[in-house]
Amino acid sequence: MKTQPSSSRTRNRTLKATLPLVLLVILATSTVPAFAAKTFSASGSFKDTEVLYSSVTLSGSNVIFDQTNAGIIKGTFSGQYVAYVHLTVDPTGDAVYQALDVCTCTVGGKSGTLYFYEQGTITKFVLLSSTATIVGGTDQLAKLQGNIALQGIVYDPLLGLTMGTYAGQIWRGSSDD
Repeated sequence: MKTQPSSSRTRNRTLKATLPLVLLVILATSTVPAFAAKTFSASGSFKDTEVLYSSVTLSGSNVIFDQTNAGIIKGTFSGQYVAYVHLTVDPTGDAVYQALDVCTCTVGGKSGTLYFYEQGTITKFVLLSSTATIVGGTDQLAKLQGNIALQGIVYDPLLGLTMGTYAGQIWRGSSDD
């Protein structure tokens, strides 16, 4: 005569079979890098060096700047960048902005172009604080991903040029190394 397994043994077998599958689904759908060994710290400095284009318009009591700045980045990301900035300054001197940063740079000995989406604030047209996410890349940097935080100042308020530091995390989108 066959005996039926107890319900607790059946539950344990189901749990043991289901748990690895659930963990696999969580890792596969996570927006955070799944393997800590592939995550690296990124840090350094940046400085706008010149204005390539600038346009100023009024919108109610706000001033809107559309500006393109060229600059140099050092540290984990090393090279030149161009920042396409859309900035709205309110009457108090506080601003919010979005930018597309295009960096022709080297990261860990690999070269290519990285595209960052950046959004942040500038307080009293002096203190800059933002976050940037890598949204694309080319050549040897095509699979690089990451998030960085930028802190800095507007060192030339007349031209709207900034400088500061960055820190964050980068990782490869797949194991191609």
